[in-house]
Amino acid sequence: MVLCRTVLCRTVVCRTVVCRMVLCRTVPCRTVLCRTVLCRTVLCRTVVCRTVVCRTVVCRMVLCRTVVCRIVLCRTVVCRTAVCRMVLCRTVICRTVVCRMVLCRTVICRMVLCRTVLCRTVLCRTVICRTVVCRMVLCRTVICRMVLCRTVLCRTVLCRTVVCRTVVCRRVLCRTVVCRTVVCRTVLCRTVVCRTVVCRTVVCRTVVCRTVLCRTVVCRTAICRTVVCRTVVCRTVVCRTVVCRTVVCRTVVCRTVLCRTVVCRTVVCRRVLCRTVVCRTVVCRTVVCRTVVCRTVLCRTVLCRTVVCRTVVCDEFPDLSGRACCAAFVIGFCCAGLLLAHASGSSRSRAARPRCCWCRASANLGYRCSRSFIGFQVYSSGCCYPRQSAGEHS
Repeated sequence: MVLCRTVLCRTVVCRTVVCRMVLCRTVPCRTVLCRTVLCRTVLCRTVVCRTVVCRTVVCRMVLCRTVVCRIVLCRTVVCRTAVCRMVLCRTVICRTVVCRMVLCRTVICRMVLCRTVLCRTVLCRTVICRTVVCRMVLCRTVICRMVLCRTVLCRTVLCRTVVCRTVVCRRVLCRTVVCRTVVCRTVLCRTVVCRTVVCRTVVCRTVVCRTVLCRTVVCRTAICRTVVCRTVVCRTVVCRTVVCRTVVCRTVVCRTVLCRTVVCRTVVCRRVLCRTVVCRTVVCRTVVCRTVVCRTVLCRTVLCRTVVCRTVVCDEFPDLSGRACCAAFVIGFCCAGLLLAHASGSSRSRAARPRCCWCRASANLGYRCSRSFIGFQVYSSGCCYPRQSAGEHS
């Protein structure tokens, strides 16, 4: 027993069959041993991990990543500690009844739980997901590449941490003001060389130039007009040339001045572009907002509740009383855009014409009519349509 407490068990010995049986069930296993590769084996799946061991620092690291914590432990008091705030809730457990009751009402839902289907309900539509969530784990996943990090929150403390060193910062976050401060002075630019003349040559062809450097005057040279501009570099004046009319505009490039032209009428603006600041300009007042953009997460923010959705999109399809459908926009969707494409194949009678309606997100991220509007039905396209025999809505 004394032997395993020494340096011997920290080496190759503990990785053998001996430590997997008797030794690791004693006191040494609660120390350094379980932090190694040993506990990833069959040992930690036994009774040992169900006791005091998993409640220590060990379970917060490697142990809980096994099958054990997916069973009994996470359903007890352990998940209310720091363990569930890290790795545990990323599994299937948080989708059970436990997380729907106590756990999600605590700090846990503000961290990891919002990645699951749970946050598609009423909980995450409140103030919770707009606060602490983006500052911690969520922004390192796919969610940050979509909605959260595009808000004002991620432009502050988040980008100054480790998150900006991942792929997220190379897409959305670093395009803000934050990357011009602490972040770009550390990891992205890495050295002082990229700020000098070196970037005008071979350096700009690497990953560094695809992030921050090429946004400056360097990309206006002859280098960015070649292979480099086919990537994310074309955020500057170069995109106004013939290059952006090809494959380039289908990427993230079109978030700048370029999207104010004809390019935004393509598939690009229907996805990511209109969720940024671009939609506050001329873009959303044109053909773009008549498509799928304003029906996505964009309209859930403050943007579509302001001037954008109350302009050409809603005014073109007033209701029978002549009022603009988004005159009192609260939390809904003006479904005028996609109605045209769907109603074009039907009869052109007055009863079958698309009307202005309110829609709100359902549990499956689809849309359904509000209860205050009787006589409307929802099609597979996700918008509200008047029934043929429907009367006036209230």
